[in-house]
Amino acid sequence: MNYKKHYRLLIEKALDRPRPTEYTEKHHILPKCMGGLDDAENIVRLDGREHFLAHKLLCWIYPDNEKLWYAFSMMAVSGKGQSRKSMTSRDYSRAREALLPARKARGREMAKYPRTEAYREKMRQVRLKDGVIPPYRGKAVLQYSIWGEFIAEFKSADEAGRKVGVKTVQIAVNGTQAVSAESVWIHKGDEELLEERLKRAQEGRIPCPHCGKLIEGQPWNMKKWHYEKCKEAP
Repeated sequence: MNYKKHYRLLIEKALDRPRPTEYTEKHHILPKCMGGLDDAENIVRLDGREHFLAHKLLCWIYPDNEKLWYAFSMMAVSGKGQSRKSMTSRDYSRAREALLPARKARGREMAKYPRTEAYREKMRQVRLKDGVIPPYRGKAVLQYSIWGEFIAEFKSADEAGRKVGVKTVQIAVNGTQAVSAESVWIHKGDEELLEERLKRAQEGRIPCPHCGKLIEGQPWNMKKWHYEKCKEAP
């Protein structure tokens, strides 16, 4: 198939007709990655289907141009006010395969420049502003015993969960759950919440007569499930 001919006919048809009143998208006749400019002579208005076909034809004409494949893969992404045509699985697969060498090369290049803590914090603030990540993600957390004794500090709730071996640290840090891993958790900088969290953690708990550990439950249950199994029991 003569892809260049079909591309030329598509563009000529769009240029010769009156400007459509319905939804259209701007298309660079000569792609910017190939030296095309933003001049009016290089811009044509296409509807969603025509725009999709134009980028598909360009990829078939210049199969080694990775930037054209990237632009084609983005045709399946709808932005505000855009109505994009769904990409077939075959087209998507071919676009991803064409982009794979460039993505690997970019990854190897980025690996040469380790990300500093300053860079990570800057990107975290950007993501926070954009709402990509919740405010608490990446904040340091403090671990306290139920008695209020400081135990440890962790870079994040995720790190704390891995170190202590539980998955509920973040829930406890947010205050939804009073205790996780027999500890009280708060974000660093939220120490004013500690007293209230400790009070909640101690409610409904009774001390073991052997080790003094606060156990949640009733005495008749604790006798069976902790008291008799306590490591400090005589």
